[in-house]
Amino acid sequence: MRVAFTTLGCRLNQFETEGMRQRVRGAAYETVDFEDVADLYVINSCAVTARAEQKCRQIARAVRRRQPAARVVVAGCYAQLSGDRLMASGEIDAVLGNDGMLEGTFKLTGSGALDGRLRRMVSGSHRHDLVNTFARILAPVSDRVEAVEFDHHKADDFSEDMWIVIRYRIPHFAKAVAGGFEFSSPMMNVVLNDGSLFRAGASEWSDKRTTDVFLYYTQLIDGTEKIRLPRGFKAVDLPSSDEIDETYAYFKGSSAMEGRSLTITQRAEIRRRQIPPEGYGGFKRAIDEAKEWGQTSYRIEKGGRS
Repeated sequence: MRVAFTTLGCRLNQFETEGMRQRVRGAAYETVDFEDVADLYVINSCAVTARAEQKCRQIARAVRRRQPAARVVVAGCYAQLSGDRLMASGEIDAVLGNDGMLEGTFKLTGSGALDGRLRRMVSGSHRHDLVNTFARILAPVSDRVEAVEFDHHKADDFSEDMWIVIRYRIPHFAKAVAGGFEFSSPMMNVVLNDGSLFRAGASEWSDKRTTDVFLYYTQLIDGTEKIRLPRGFKAVDLPSSDEIDETYAYFKGSSAMEGRSLTITQRAEIRRRQIPPEGYGGFKRAIDEAKEWGQTSYRIEKGGRS
């Protein structure tokens, strides 16, 4: 493992960082410069001034943009005083503002057939063309998507699964309704409307079938989405889907509140490449449940009950 350190603040922090660096070397890990590629980045923070706290957050965000697959650890004064806030910012996929604006990140990681599809998506494409491609992927979420930025693993580097990180902003994403806000899941809207990500979910299926369905590959979509709500707001009447567990397909969705974070999960499986007519009904029930879950509306209210 390659570990990189940086220090903010006083000489005591610098002394503590050197101690951490020596312990890491003693454990037979490799230490590298903070600007180099690493598996773990450690920021020894300071909280003497608001500027020091801001700089710590800026460094953490810069590392996440530069090396999305790496882990970022914040130690020191700021971590001790604001640990809950830092932990939340490291886990949150999206933040919903009190004006309804949504700012978030999608990370797409593919293995098997999806690995190849993600590599083809970026291979040989100019950055401007990729912005348009990712804006198209996000279009089902809202027609007001703006400020699309992205990072991705090198398409010709096969040392790990292909990944793409897309950052976005959507003004007026949540609709103001009767003293609260209502919105649907960005993750589900993306997955269920893009055939390159989940072809079975993006396709239309007839009620009955007399011949076999042939698919190019089996597929597993296992997604978790966390949305940080505005201060003082909570989701009300949280929904969950039925669990559809069939021979040829599976789906289950759920939602939960933890602090100010709304967590939405989905697990969809296409278990066979060939589906006979007698198994088609179960396959379609799972796909229909996924589509219904994708259209679920979430409502948040100030001081609402979860």
